[in-house]
Amino acid sequence: MSVEQVTSQIDRFLKSPDPEVLCIRGHWGTGKTYIWQTAAKALREGKDKVALDQYAYVSLFGVNSINQLRSQILQNTLPRAQIGELVTSDTLRSKLNSLESGVKRGFLGMVGLAGDGMFEAVVSGLSVMVSKQIICFDDLERKGPDLRTGDFLGYVNFLAQERKCKVVILLNEEALQDADLSEFSDYLEKVVDVSLKFAPTPMQTVDIALEGAEGSPELKTMIRDRCVHLGIDNIRVVWKLLRYAREIEPMLKGYKPAVLNSVVSTIVLMGWAHLQPKFAPTKLFLTTRQNFYADIVGNRDGKYSAKEIEWMQLVRNYGYMHTDDFDIALLRGIEDGYFNSDIVKQHATELHQRAEADEAALRLRRAWRNMYDDFSADADKSLAEFSDCIRSNGRFYELHNVIPIINMFRDLNRNDEGDKLLDAYLPMRKGIKDAYSLTDTGLFGNKIDADVAEKIRGFEKDAKPVFPSDELFLLLADDGYDRDITQQLSQVPVEDYVRVLETTTGEELGIVRRALTQYNQLSNPTPAIQKIIRKTGVALTRIGEGSELRRYKVRGWGITEKIAQLDAAAAQDAKNAG
Repeated sequence: MSVEQVTSQIDRFLKSPDPEVLCIRGHWGTGKTYIWQTAAKALREGKDKVALDQYAYVSLFGVNSINQLRSQILQNTLPRAQIGELVTSDTLRSKLNSLESGVKRGFLGMVGLAGDGMFEAVVSGLSVMVSKQIICFDDLERKGPDLRTGDFLGYVNFLAQERKCKVVILLNEEALQDADLSEFSDYLEKVVDVSLKFAPTPMQTVDIALEGAEGSPELKTMIRDRCVHLGIDNIRVVWKLLRYAREIEPMLKGYKPAVLNSVVSTIVLMGWAHLQPKFAPTKLFLTTRQNFYADIVGNRDGKYSAKEIEWMQLVRNYGYMHTDDFDIALLRGIEDGYFNSDIVKQHATELHQRAEADEAALRLRRAWRNMYDDFSADADKSLAEFSDCIRSNGRFYELHNVIPIINMFRDLNRNDEGDKLLDAYLPMRKGIKDAYSLTDTGLFGNKIDADVAEKIRGFEKDAKPVFPSDELFLLLADDGYDRDITQQLSQVPVEDYVRVLETTTGEELGIVRRALTQYNQLSNPTPAIQKIIRKTGVALTRIGEGSELRRYKVRGWGITEKIAQLDAAAAQDAKNAG
């Protein structure tokens, strides 16, 4: 039943003076207690809305006997004007204004000092005063182990039939132990008059959770939209997700709004997996998939289960395409209970730059669209828009994005403007890998005038970093196909190869070995890489001459075999050429 339907039933229940047992069932955290209290509070003014004069809310959490239950009812009874309230210092103050309630409480307090036997006897005696009142029992699934479900329901039946009470039971039956669930099912039809399955939509649950919660409207809207999209229908989970987002929000001040949007998306998904592992995709599933779209497409061999495919589709539709280091860091923060501000800022800076790049790309696409959408576009206005894009965001545009614009200026006889624009653009890309690669630009079919190419080559030459020879070996391990690194290392003398290999030890030697042997299975290495392989071979031969043990060690590198392959391939090429 929806919120509206259950509220209507509560309305009917409270208006009637007739004894009745109402059971409201639903998943944990869907808002059963909230909807009962909210509906009851809205109706408590006036005899025509709530028929009985007294009300008690009793949580069964840890209650182990019927006598404890009786005591809880006595201590928690409030006047009708406070129906829907929990007992607090304020409600107790109001309650003690009632002579009857005050007498009950006074007796309970004094007799409690006389020992358990006397206390239980007095509670049993005072329980006859419980009649014709509304009683709400909550948390049956969390009762103490010594209180049998059958005994509880028998007492509920007594309250309704003998004491003419109206009883509400709020229950998450899925959390009942098997024995309790069996007893509950056996007694349900005999004791309960109306049993409602409370199943609000995720949108209703999220609205309940966020109503009155702390947080900016924008942040709450982000949480709401994402929880609804994933089908999260647990109020406590929504509260916690909002708390995570509120905690991290101040760390993201000053970054692009897209950064907070992205972070909240990850927090909701990863937080759901952490808080509700029975319902959400598992954390292992989310953290071991690099690309959910590729995984779906690549499932031709059936390596993923139906449940995993369902999860992939869910997170893909959610807009979550892959898990990166920032996502992992956010999950760790959720698990640890706090977010490391330094780690967040480090990754947020990267996201911020990515957001800037996305905005720059969108702006450039808009400039092209504005020019080509119709034939009435003004040349000065269109070129000015392109010029402004590049001057403002040039660091985000690759060379193949800019060359067509420079060519357009030239084709429209605006050579001087185009040259100045190129002069403004090129310095913006300094320090960016392959920023001035004409090879990559040519792959996109762009024509490049000779003077433009010459100007770019000048920047490429100046921009190439020069690394110390020792550092080149370690850099090769990180990026063994970088042209600058392989070209520079291929020019390093063999003596430096020998020195580095003989003086490097431990884990660092392992890194250097992986760097120099990574090409052993490469079928067509570049000239620079071939030089590296051959110089490594010469260096290892010299090192192996030192002792039998050294010769044994260097044989395991596989470099000699690779050089033999290169020699055979070279001989075959020479034969084919002849």
